[in-house]
Amino acid sequence: MKRSLILALAGLGLATAACSSASSSSPQVSSTLNRINAAVSASDTAHFTDTTKIGSQTEVIVGAAGASSADETLLVNNQVSLRILKINGVIYLKDSSASALEGVLGISKAKAPTYTTTWISVSSSDKPYSNLSGATTLVSELHGFLPTAKGTSSAVLGPTTVLTQKTNLSGSNKRTSNLTIITASAHPISGIITVTGSSGTESKSVTFSQWGKPISPTVPSGVVTLSSIVG
Repeated sequence: MKRSLILALAGLGLATAACSSASSSSPQVSSTLNRINAAVSASDTAHFTDTTKIGSQTEVIVGAAGASSADETLLVNNQVSLRILKINGVIYLKDSSASALEGVLGISKAKAPTYTTTWISVSSSDKPYSNLSGATTLVSELHGFLPTAKGTSSAVLGPTTVLTQKTNLSGSNKRTSNLTIITASAHPISGIITVTGSSGTESKSVTFSQWGKPISPTVPSGVVTLSSIVG
């Protein structure tokens, strides 16, 4: 799960595609994107390190995710801010931010500070579950770095292939993204998004590894159910 600012930056890949004035997509790029989607679906899981830099703040998400399991840690300026696990259809979350517990889980402002050091379980019947579950999948982690076919160029550099997309945003803001994949397997290995404008530069990068390796997080101790807090 990522903070809203990180999500906004990652989501630019889809939200701003229509603003691009670049040329139409090529059959080669479309074919490569189809191969990437197929490879990700077949492998199901991967490990990753996702880094976002905005001004003096650095946020890093380290972990692994698949369609039904996840083990992720968010560090803000090298301090652990969030742990989140997805095990057998249940999400376990420990967040040091009371405002995040209030905004994401719906815990009252009065109660939220009490649970900043507590593992909280979120089940499928809880209101926040759908958003949390969707945000902790491998597809969610990859989608911001995966370009649309329109306006994307492809360069085969031996064992790797690089997809590059440049987009004009509002005003003087511009966005450039690069996704590098293994040519033979179509598995992504790294990606970077850079947004530049009058207010400065923001960047977001990711590395992927261990495609297809099982994820086996364990249920933490001392768990409190979300329903017992907000119910």
